[in-house]
Amino acid sequence: MLRNRIENMEREKERLAAATRDQIISKEKQHAAELLKKDERISQLETQIQCLVSVIKLTMYVILNVFCCMLVFYYC
Repeated sequence: MLRNRIENMEREKERLAAATRDQIISKEKQHAAELLKKDERISQLETQIQCLVSVIKLTMYVILNVFCCMLVFYYC
């Protein structure tokens, strides 16, 4: 009887260990998925920033050209 009880306890211990392992693996997969989503969002934001920088540079170039043209017309 004691032997059966010990065997049952061993099986329960193994079952709990497997369940704990499965929980840890599941949480790690969930965490990895969250990190992937964050990385994708960061990549999108970096692309948007690069586009905005390009637009700002182009706008500054146009403004500078307009200003130069105004100066030329003013002094001519």
